[in-house]
Amino acid sequence: MTTIKTWLKPHHPIIRMLFICAFIGSLSAYAHADQSKTSQEDKIKAGLIYNFIHFTRWPDNIFIDGNDNYNVCVLGEAPYEEIFKSAKGTSIQGRKIKFNNTSIGKLSDTQCLILILHDSFDGDHRKALNSVAQQATLTISESSSDDAMISLNKQNQSISFDINQALASNVGITFSAKMLRLASSAGDRTQ
Repeated sequence: MTTIKTWLKPHHPIIRMLFICAFIGSLSAYAHADQSKTSQEDKIKAGLIYNFIHFTRWPDNIFIDGNDNYNVCVLGEAPYEEIFKSAKGTSIQGRKIKFNNTSIGKLSDTQCLILILHDSFDGDHRKALNSVAQQATLTISESSSDDAMISLNKQNQSISFDINQALASNVGITFSAKMLRLASSAGDRTQ
């Protein structure tokens, strides 16, 4: 496993850029959203998720069938759609980002390109991840114990992320070198 020891700290130039984007988005969200519903941590995670989508490459055939959207399925009560809309971050590279709060039973019907397991989701994480394991679906979990392609980790006042390249490459998903450099670890994590 290749381990990259870069924690998300404000002094790193790329991290500074990510936090500036997240900060700008959070200012807009703060002006338009109910502060009690949206935590600063969720705003930062939304900024990271936006960048994960931007720096992820799906197989070429994903956007052939007229599906030009990034369909984001969310398990749990996450305010990400609200944050993206208020920050005017609802498209990447000309493709709209569409959110769908869903349940495990409906995952196979929703054609998710991104599946987010928010930390408020109290269902069966393994079952959710297994339901999209053979699809080109970027899986993001807010629990480091999950076997997702990207795991968000909170330590003290920092949020870091790990990347499981083996899971991603099994379904034809790749990540940019920039994203891999920012990861706490980016390897072939197997259990």
